[in-house]
Amino acid sequence: MSNYDALRLATIKGCEALGLDNDLGTIEVRKVADILIMNANPLDNLRNTNTLTHVVKNGVVYDANTLDEVAPIEKKAETFNWQTKKPSGLPGIKN
Repeated sequence: MSNYDALRLATIKGCEALGLDNDLGTIEVRKVADILIMNANPLDNLRNTNTLTHVVKNGVVYDANTLDEVAPIEKKAETFNWQTKKPSGLPGIKN
């Protein structure tokens, strides 16, 4: 399977299979446009999907690494408890 076909299967064809293709799967007028922005072209190599830099969701641009909002306004992402809380009471875990 070509990289192009694999990406179509994960996007357009996936939405068609779920019956969501009227709203998702392609970039068109009146569709929800959630977009991934990468540093390298996944058509050249599917591993380039790991070069994600930004996500656009509902018109808001997020930094893919920090989840900070970068446009239309800048806003730091909230910290989740799993990012700061240390595990306790687990075998083999010392605090």
